[in-house]
Amino acid sequence: MGALLTSRDLLRWAAERYGERDAVVFGERRVSFTGLLDVACRLAAGLAARGIGGGDRVGVWLPNWPEWVFARHALGILGAVMVPINTRYKTDELRYCLGQSGCRALLAPDTFLGIDFRAMVAAARADLPALEWVACPDELRALANAPPLPPERWPALSPDDVGYLIYTSGTTSFAKGVQLTHRNLSRNTVEAGRLVGLAPGERILTVIPLFSSFGTCHVSFAALSGGAALVLQDHFDAAAALALMERERVTYLIGVDTMVLALVESGRIGKHDLSALRRLMGAPLNGAAIEAAYRQLGVDDVWTGYGLTEASAISGLHRARGPEDEALFRALPGVSIRVVDPDTGRPQPPGTAGELQIAGCRRRRRRSSRARAGCTRAISGARRSRGGSAFSAV
Repeated sequence: MGALLTSRDLLRWAAERYGERDAVVFGERRVSFTGLLDVACRLAAGLAARGIGGGDRVGVWLPNWPEWVFARHALGILGAVMVPINTRYKTDELRYCLGQSGCRALLAPDTFLGIDFRAMVAAARADLPALEWVACPDELRALANAPPLPPERWPALSPDDVGYLIYTSGTTSFAKGVQLTHRNLSRNTVEAGRLVGLAPGERILTVIPLFSSFGTCHVSFAALSGGAALVLQDHFDAAAALALMERERVTYLIGVDTMVLALVESGRIGKHDLSALRRLMGAPLNGAAIEAAYRQLGVDDVWTGYGLTEASAISGLHRARGPEDEALFRALPGVSIRVVDPDTGRPQPPGTAGELQIAGCRRRRRRSSRARAGCTRAISGARRSRGGSAFSAV
């Protein structure tokens, strides 16, 4: 594959290599890798005509729709910064995210799951002087009708330019904006995809929200690097997911333990042909979900993982042999993980609890200018992320 260190390099490479294979599937809509490059170039031209360029921050407040994927690659072509926004946010959270990040534009749905997104945007806009315009689906489709922006006219872009400003979940404090470069994500994607054996022609059920760090950093990029199709589901419904997995011959399920158990507890697994399903990855996956994946879903491999937004979503993976491996993970290539005494910083012996530290090439840029610092520090040119949970060395 070589050194494909920006999202647009990876997109061009995938289009040339995988051509007319499915890249994105959503209902009856199918977009090939060649088509994905074309629509991304068209949307990039439309966004550029509206004034979006290198370094501009654009909020993407969309569900798992093809338009999310198109926007992600169009912004990468322009060297703009994508700000994925949680579709469960309400007006105050939207206002905070857009204001703190300084977004110039916002791509949003009209409605989703019965929620009026236009009304929330209208309520927030008075407090967002930097927000110049908003595009909902009709406007977004119009932007994507522009003549494509050819590669020879793509603006300059460095692998160390920030490509993504992703907000943490805010479980221990308010959400913080984490700046990730193209190099961060390309390295993470290629290594994680190789480790789990992702191969061309595979089909990934993509119900994990693309706005999440896992969705933005790993799922959509892993499919691109591996030549796999994203089979999109815009919200989780166990019965619908099982039917979709059968219809689209899904080979790879990415989820969390509650999703796996919901599939089993639906009582519908035996009614669907899931023989194509070979692999499950989840973070977290408890012992019950691992056992259910092997026994009820019949997968060949279950991968457990650990990561955090500051480390480009995935820092370690492990092929679980059974329920006893629910909390295990091994560092990805290029990543160092250790457990230390939180007071002294000294590495802990096996079986001793302590603070987890992660260092490696996936270092993130400093947090967004107005975000509160405090839980991450630089060491020896890498980035060592310090978590708040207790871990044990093994």
